[in-house]
Amino acid sequence: QWNNSKAFFMRSTPEEALGILEVELSFFYGTFYTKVDILHTRIGVASRFLALASLSSSLCIFAVTKKHDYHRFDVGLTYALLIGGIVLDFVAISIFCVSDWTFARFGNPKEDEGGVQTRVNAALNWLLSFRELKWKRCDCCSHDDGKCHVLDRKFIFRRWSEYIYKYNLIGHSLGIKPERIHKTKGCFHRFFDAIIHLLWIDRAIDKILYPSIKLFLRFWSEIPVVNYLLDLFGISEQLNGMIYASRDRLTKEIWGFVFDEVKMRSYIADDAESANRIHSARGELVLRNILKKTENEDNMKLLRYMTQVDYDQSILRWHIATELLYQTRDVDPQKNQHYRKFSKILSDYMMYLLIVQPALMS
Repeated sequence: QWNNSKAFFMRSTPEEALGILEVELSFFYGTFYTKVDILHTRIGVASRFLALASLSSSLCIFAVTKKHDYHRFDVGLTYALLIGGIVLDFVAISIFCVSDWTFARFGNPKEDEGGVQTRVNAALNWLLSFRELKWKRCDCCSHDDGKCHVLDRKFIFRRWSEYIYKYNLIGHSLGIKPERIHKTKGCFHRFFDAIIHLLWIDRAIDKILYPSIKLFLRFWSEIPVVNYLLDLFGISEQLNGMIYASRDRLTKEIWGFVFDEVKMRSYIADDAESANRIHSARGELVLRNILKKTENEDNMKLLRYMTQVDYDQSILRWHIATELLYQTRDVDPQKNQHYRKFSKILSDYMMYLLIVQPALMS
């Protein structure tokens, strides 16, 4: 089974592999973290539509009820809650109808003997076409031509967020607000950004709100009891993650780079032992290739500082080294520019997993 899976991915393109992986991970996430098994039963479907019918009937009853004895604010708040609940239910039902679990329930995995496609399968294939990988060119500085390709699917048809989350430790220590590398905002986002900039809201946030939050956290963190409670309930980590964590769109180029690197290493992973050695290398293979080219015995000392330490310390050291090299002024700014961006994004992603999502690293 392992060899068959390996042979299949060796023949696949990066886009095909990404499409298969996101479907499989979508099934895993739905099974372990959602109530998808219950929702796709008769009781689950009936409960979903019963909840929508209850909200709709409550809105109708409240609309025809006399409201002379109620305050206008209470009436408006009730309307907002009922309408918001109905909208959220419609969105949930829409996502439920176009989910992979729905296609798996209604679709027939076996082909007909004559190869004739039924109307149900044709309709399901038409809906599935909206969930296919769609790439959009955007402006960025990670390539010589200033263009790259990012995933561009509608929110309702996404299987995941399509973002890479990042956390820069040095930026957090210096209090630097993270910035995105790829600018992928649509027309509506740019319109609202223009209004926010015109009304000076963004400047108020940068000059007043963020410094106030930092000053507030710094003041209360000096009190031992408050600091203990913040750490006990994980509030400090959540606030740091909200302020200093950022996200960047997954590009076609960076996914192709990751897939090619994994594919290259899979050639030498003939068995479970060699695969385990590659998984636990911690950059040892890269360092050995560099040391072979330089032929400097003093550089061999670097290996023990990366491989003979704990896993989190190894990630931290690679992160610091990557950040220092990324900030170094190169003679040719365009030389290996895309690899610099790839290293920066992946390094910040590993720090995000280590600092903000440590459970995923255990």
